[in-house]
Amino acid sequence: MLLDKVRDAAFGLLTGAAERKLLHFLRRGVANGTLICPISASMFMELLKQPYTEGRRIATAKLIDELSLGASIAPPHVVTATEIRRFLLASRGGVFL
Repeated sequence: MLLDKVRDAAFGLLTGAAERKLLHFLRRGVANGTLICPISASMFMELLKQPYTEGRRIATAKLIDELSLGASIAPPHVVTATEIRRFLLASRGGVFL
């Protein structure tokens, strides 16, 4: 997974030019406000499958937190339900019985 390579570069385990360059561009974009890397539900589930170790799951979570700025993407079923509810409320003049 690409996130694993970026995490390993962030913690000095990978020193390849491609990994370091990608990490640099991600961090720079987040720092200057032109980029955000929100976490998705599927990425969160993958994170939970990793072994609970300082060098793996915790390091990945720290990198996700750094790059996402705490933002996340709602799962598709939540987005669909929200849009249906909004449509129903709007069609009844904002009153849902």
